[in-house]
Amino acid sequence: MAGATTGAPLRVLIIDRDDVARAGLETLLNSDPRFNTVGALSGCTVAAAASYEADVIVLDPCDRRGLDVEFIGALATTRPESHCCIYTEFTGLAAFLQAMARGARAYLCKAAASGTFLLETVFVVGRFGAVMIDPAIAAVMPPGIGARLLTAVTPADTVVLSTRERQVLVLIAQGETDQGIAKVLRVHPSTVDSYVARLCDKLEAGNRPHLVDIAWRRGLLTGQLSSP
Repeated sequence: MAGATTGAPLRVLIIDRDDVARAGLETLLNSDPRFNTVGALSGCTVAAAASYEADVIVLDPCDRRGLDVEFIGALATTRPESHCCIYTEFTGLAAFLQAMARGARAYLCKAAASGTFLLETVFVVGRFGAVMIDPAIAAVMPPGIGARLLTAVTPADTVVLSTRERQVLVLIAQGETDQGIAKVLRVHPSTVDSYVARLCDKLEAGNRPHLVDIAWRRGLLTGQLSSP
């Protein structure tokens, strides 16, 4: 199911040498109203890719030697507004670290990522500039690597939340119900529901789990409670 659609559809450019994968990805993105596929290419120059002015570039930057990290770096430097989401068969930790170091915002493995996870990744990367890592990669990362990477490349969030909205957000992340939050903050449960609705609107979340997920990815819960 598609998530929040607030704002104009994200402009997505696909670059993949595999005709079948490229066509499948284009079909998947076109099925979701949050996206507007502006191009589906088997390959192109950095300048040509930049000319599409995409919000997200979903690419498999592989060649006979492996992952083309120079292409990733050139894209990120030439047009940083077009966030690079790597979608590839290369699953090694070294390839992942090289791609992220050159400016990629997300790294997904074709063999592991579901269609739903791919769509949500493209959305949060394009809308918020979030960093997304395939669970298959995260599972083999040495302790601390993920946290340091997120700290290094995640931009400061610009959403404005009131003190009470932040309190409600933290309590939701801790698993409190409306009644529990109302008791802690000494307000009526209907007031809590109003705060939750405002939070979902500001963060473009479809439900409470989605709200907490977005809040973590945007750094709004950093230092507030232990990461799940």
